[in-house]
Amino acid sequence: MQSRFVDSVARTRAAQPVLARMTDYLEQTGIIGIHYTRAVPADISASGLICATGAERRAWFLEKYADHFSHSELRAIKAAWQQFFTERQNSVRDSKVFFCLTMRALLNGGAAPLLENFGGEAINMPLVGLPRITDKIRVLGSPLIVRCGLKPSRLRGSWDHPAAVVWLSAFHTRLNPQAALYDVDVYTTSSISPEDVISVETAAEWA
Repeated sequence: MQSRFVDSVARTRAAQPVLARMTDYLEQTGIIGIHYTRAVPADISASGLICATGAERRAWFLEKYADHFSHSELRAIKAAWQQFFTERQNSVRDSKVFFCLTMRALLNGGAAPLLENFGGEAINMPLVGLPRITDKIRVLGSPLIVRCGLKPSRLRGSWDHPAAVVWLSAFHTRLNPQAALYDVDVYTTSSISPEDVISVETAAEWA
């Protein structure tokens, strides 16, 4: 009740055994991870969420969608990619599938760039200054909310027990109406199989 932000509780030494026990429980029950993307629903239903490098994603995009762009637009796309995707930029995204653990990003607009632009950051992030190209990218696919069944042991993030911290934060908001709901980006370093995809829904507001 004395804390507005869960950090002040979750970072204490006394909270660590509690978070560890919560994580053990969640490992048994499973959790739902939320992946925001603009994609073709049938692709996800057939293949799940594929963990790939940015270079692999960009090669796939050109193989499948190059005919949507003129030769000059393709040159501009490749030049923007080459300039932007340094080794450091690639290390942030390569071979990772990202998730949120609440719907907060949908409500506060944080998910908007992912829902509006086809293919994820590894494709569209350097192209924001090219309006003719981004206009074409934004009509590809559909804005999707993909819910997946996950285990905490598969997740990586900025916390040792990210799923437990988010769960503790949700409980915190029930006790203290002034508390801020905390969410954190987490990721896996392996693909999500179609069997682990719980649902694929269109985000109507961005359709």
